[in-house]
Amino acid sequence: MLRQKAGGRVVTTEVAVDGMLRDLGKERMSFGCFKHDLFNSVLFMVPIWVTGPLMLKIFKSVHRKQLAKAQKEA
Repeated sequence: MLRQKAGGRVVTTEVAVDGMLRDLGKERMSFGCFKHDLFNSVLFMVPIWVTGPLMLKIFKSVHRKQLAKAQKEA
């Protein structure tokens, strides 16, 4: 989805969809594959006052990069 190559926390679309479909009807919420589920389980153990500002900083950085790329392509 982010147009990144698979590796590390990034998995292929097929792996993510397979994990989500496996959880369909069994779980209230799914993060897809095991790697994402594990990462989010650890993330939920950290207080929101720590993760909130960090995630906002990451999202802003990604947004700036996307805007710069779009302007460069235009």
